[in-house]
Amino acid sequence: MRLLTYDRDGELRITRDLVDNIPSYAILSHTWGADEEEVAYHEVLHPSSKKKTGYAKIHFCGQQAARDGYQHFWVDTCCINKDSHVELSEAITSMYRWYQQAQICYVYLADVSTCLEVDGFCGRSWERAFRESRWFTRGWTLQELLAPKEVVFFSREGERLGSKTSLEELLSDITGIPLTALRGQSLSQFSVAERMRWTQGRRTKRKEDQAYCLLGIFNVFMYLNYGEGDNAFVRLTEETNKVPKANFTLRIAEGATFDAHGQIHQPCHPATRLDLLQSVRDWTQCVDGKNIFWLNGVAGTGKSTISWTIAKWLSDLGSGGPVALGASFFFKRGEGDRASATLLFPTIANQLAIYISHFDVFLAQAIKAHPQICSKSLGEQFNKLICEPLRQLPTGMGQSTFVLVVDALDECDNEDDIRTVLQLWSRLPRVSGVRLRLFLTSRPELVIRLGFRKMSIEIHQDVVLHDVPQPIIQHDILAFLTDALADIRKEYNLEPMGDPLADDWPGSELLEKLTSLAIPLFIVAATIVRYVAERRQPRQRLQTLLQSRVRPYTSRLGCIYQPVLQAMTSSTNSEQERAQIHKDFRTVVGAIVLLVEPLSSPALAELLDVPLEMIRFCLWPLHSVLHIPQDHTAVIRPLHLSFSEYLTSQDTLNTPFNVNAPATHGQLWRQCLRLLSGPDGLREDICCLRCPGQLRHEISAGRIAKYLPLAVKYACRYWVYHVQSSTSRVSDGDEVHTFLQEHFLHWLEALSLLDRLADGIELVNILHLQLMVGCRLTSFYETRDSLITL
Repeated sequence: MRLLTYDRDGELRITRDLVDNIPSYAILSHTWGADEEEVAYHEVLHPSSKKKTGYAKIHFCGQQAARDGYQHFWVDTCCINKDSHVELSEAITSMYRWYQQAQICYVYLADVSTCLEVDGFCGRSWERAFRESRWFTRGWTLQELLAPKEVVFFSREGERLGSKTSLEELLSDITGIPLTALRGQSLSQFSVAERMRWTQGRRTKRKEDQAYCLLGIFNVFMYLNYGEGDNAFVRLTEETNKVPKANFTLRIAEGATFDAHGQIHQPCHPATRLDLLQSVRDWTQCVDGKNIFWLNGVAGTGKSTISWTIAKWLSDLGSGGPVALGASFFFKRGEGDRASATLLFPTIANQLAIYISHFDVFLAQAIKAHPQICSKSLGEQFNKLICEPLRQLPTGMGQSTFVLVVDALDECDNEDDIRTVLQLWSRLPRVSGVRLRLFLTSRPELVIRLGFRKMSIEIHQDVVLHDVPQPIIQHDILAFLTDALADIRKEYNLEPMGDPLADDWPGSELLEKLTSLAIPLFIVAATIVRYVAERRQPRQRLQTLLQSRVRPYTSRLGCIYQPVLQAMTSSTNSEQERAQIHKDFRTVVGAIVLLVEPLSSPALAELLDVPLEMIRFCLWPLHSVLHIPQDHTAVIRPLHLSFSEYLTSQDTLNTPFNVNAPATHGQLWRQCLRLLSGPDGLREDICCLRCPGQLRHEISAGRIAKYLPLAVKYACRYWVYHVQSSTSRVSDGDEVHTFLQEHFLHWLEALSLLDRLADGIELVNILHLQLMVGCRLTSFYETRDSLITL
């Protein structure tokens, strides 16, 4: 860099290009005028330069530096040879460092005067002009404010207005930059998004400089290419995204996030839920809003669709604004880790590490200090993975609100865990600069209602979906059905299988009947649409739905599900065929609705030991109630929990479609043990490693999947759950005893390969408890029989 100095005769001189041993220097920050007004490098020593308007600030800087005891000073207009592209590039990439290493920075404000009098009062009469100064709109002056250790502001008359320290509150108010940043806190402690917000409203003469003036702010290097226009900012964004993240491994619940592969939710219809969605948006954006928004409603009222819509909206906002998505977790009964709170907090923490700057660093430290944290209590997980990293975040990180979307808490399989989750969230500390809000949905189960009653009303606000005025629900369901059936009509009329549907099909009368049938349950409306759309028979299926006969005490959901099930046997008059269809239904669909994790068709056929064709034939009429993907390797799952509940409820009791849950669980655990004990089941060194000491992380996922296919993996993890959920009693000499005698160590090896060895301890404890219950019952029956004999 070159520096300016005055010689003994008072003449301005410029040093050679200095690399090492750079003397102490002052530096100037200012606003540029027209190019012909500024003093350039090649004319700074020429006497004619003193006639230029821009010379006044050079002279001011030199005089002020001398008064402050500095012999050297730097001014960008004349210390850089802009004719040399190499020198210009080096100067721009070094600029932040040059301001940072200066002893003092003088800010010369040519548009701020101290000679103005406002209402007869001269004290700080310059403040309005100061606020409106062009210096605050210039792109380059952002780094000139933040980089130097000391910054002093001067009017055009050379009068001192104050320093960065004495004017910090005014500067923060004008720029939106936190006080901690103005006081010198490392810029790396602020997120990229927040630093980018500081640039809003700032301009540069050239498009490229919009990016180049921020290189020091983001501590990135990239070559300069004047002429590239907006692409410079694209490159800057790419560079800022390369900031390395802390490395850590955290076990999470697969498929639990709103955007996970396999999620089957859709956003709310654009004409529905308008007031409710707006109230949620208002809550997220209210600085003084309550910490928890609890949306509760009975089954089928659309809670998960609303959750998905809110999560998608927050995600689309990105992490650069005042409100953003922090994390999402969608509970799902019967789907492994999503049915449990065991991995709720690790899954949330893993997402917070993505969205909250620096959270990943402190999370990594917590995991290193507590490597078994995922197997600890919920309270321990919450404190170590969420609370402590939040407390360690740097202060002054802006005022962003991060919203956590947790859907269907009632589908968590342990009531004690539900109580704990609510207790923990109710005492979540408010961390300076970071607000965490919880958007929670559930059914109004007793355990959840009691949990909220124990909280202060200042913590949460509640909305009850099934209490929404009926006219609003009627309007929303009618709007949904009108558009959905219109889409069915348009698709059918492209290649009609018969007479095309009329332009007003199905007509206002039928639409009103369907709406009345669905109110207040959106799941009923959605099922109607899926059922009518099947098999390209919209007329017939709509009439079947409206004319179907149901038992008088059938629930509103049953009014829809029962016709769907009855359609399975509508094409046959043979009682023998009907009986076989019903039996296959109970075997296949009964398993689907009770599995802990969903399986694909081939895996289900392997587990149940039935032909794949039987699975496909049984599922073919059930697309309106089951998610049956075309890809046969994808999993099959109920579209809504209410269908599973319906099949195991009083609604289907004494009907051929009733699923006896305990009996079905009994069949499932026996099929699991059959599979694990068979020729393709468990054995020593199942992955053919031939190296007993090989570490788990050295074994590829592909190798494990080859030797432990989906059905075997499922059987390993969940056969004990099915034993526990059945009416079976564990005793000496039974199938469970025989399996453990032959394959206990093989089973533990498989769990280890699946990263589930810790689960084995809990599973053995469950079996031990089942054995004790069985022994007590056996003793009771033996005693009873003895007494009867006597």
